[in-house]
Amino acid sequence: KGPGLAMKSGGAPSAPAGVVSKAPAALAAASVAISKAPDGGLSMASIKDVVGAIDSAQGSAKIRSVVRLADAIGQSLQIEHINHFLRALKKRVVDRAQQDGVQVPPSKTTAPAITKATTGAGAQPPAGAKAATPGGGDAAKAPAAAINGKASAIAKLPPAAGKAAPPAVQKPKPPQPPAQPPAQPPRPAAPPAASPPSSPPPSGDDPIFALIGELSSDPVCTGGALNDARLGDVLKRLWDSARKPKDWIAGWQAMKIPVEKQGEALQKFMNMAFMHPDDADRAPMVTAELVKAHKVKMRSVEEVLVAFGSNLDGILAINENAWHVYSQFLVHVFPKPANSGWGWSRVGWSWQSWWKFTEQCIQTLEATRASDVLCMILRLIQEREGAALAEVAGWSEGDRISRVVSKICELCGVEAAEAAEKLAAQGVTVSV
Repeated sequence: KGPGLAMKSGGAPSAPAGVVSKAPAALAAASVAISKAPDGGLSMASIKDVVGAIDSAQGSAKIRSVVRLADAIGQSLQIEHINHFLRALKKRVVDRAQQDGVQVPPSKTTAPAITKATTGAGAQPPAGAKAATPGGGDAAKAPAAAINGKASAIAKLPPAAGKAAPPAVQKPKPPQPPAQPPAQPPRPAAPPAASPPSSPPPSGDDPIFALIGELSSDPVCTGGALNDARLGDVLKRLWDSARKPKDWIAGWQAMKIPVEKQGEALQKFMNMAFMHPDDADRAPMVTAELVKAHKVKMRSVEEVLVAFGSNLDGILAINENAWHVYSQFLVHVFPKPANSGWGWSRVGWSWQSWWKFTEQCIQTLEATRASDVLCMILRLIQEREGAALAEVAGWSEGDRISRVVSKICELCGVEAAEAAEKLAAQGVTVSV
């Protein structure tokens, strides 16, 4: 029996019937009485006692207790009942996340698969399924001429293409007059001055241009107050249409968000980005580019990351890798190393100021998660440099590596050797 909730295991003495005991390290001499509900199942009071016992465990004992409970459920209950349990748990986690202000995407229904058994020879596939061509590819798509509503001609070969031309009949040439010196060609006239290109029309051809035009008449901020629905719509359109950092910079500038509202707008943007785990690096990259272009202040980003730290459990219920945004953003704004093609070059922005900013951003994260963020930062820097961290210029000198290792030791409550092992698991080799 370890600290936390004690479970029955082979050979270990168990508690009397009807009582689940707690390990001495967690709560000495405490017990949970098991009672039944009127329907014959486990009563709500007994369930709350078990959950309370787990919640009262200290440190890693709490995690071990949760794992023991999951093992017991997985080994004993029928698969159908476990599925009911998981669906109910997911619904409760989503409800809790929504109460904490985390946006949750609507559930998606998966279309039934088409198999030989369901279609058969000559059977029609379900509506919406693509028809296969004899060559095995998808059905013919609309020609590129219809893109953006523009029509274009399809080039054709000339009628004589592929046919041999008839041989030309040679005729005798008449006597030629003596050659005269070639006349001097007239000097070409100066070409007319080119007119400046006209601005593209506000149409579907340029969705960013069209959006910027709309924001002048339908802004996201009026009288210093953000229109939440309008802001969400603009951010969604930027997410779908912006292809380069300059698109985001132009769109964000057109929103004209006051400095005191930057944090609120940025938090909504990141909440939306958490719904796209397949494009995890996009939100931190965009945020870093907005900072570098002086459209968002570092203080606003820090406030958002600090706020997310106290609500990270609810966010992780929606996107288990949401914490990566800390590491990725902090690497995007890392001071530009010497002779490197990445990083942020800014007057007064040094490793010392970056490290201070990093410590402030992760201060509200759970200690183990904060150490994970630091380990991932070092791994990403090492990948960008293409060399071991100890060999990277700027890290091999001074006490930079030792300061990061000391912070990991402080967060995890371990010695330097154990911190080095944690980094090694991430592929980062340091000497301590």
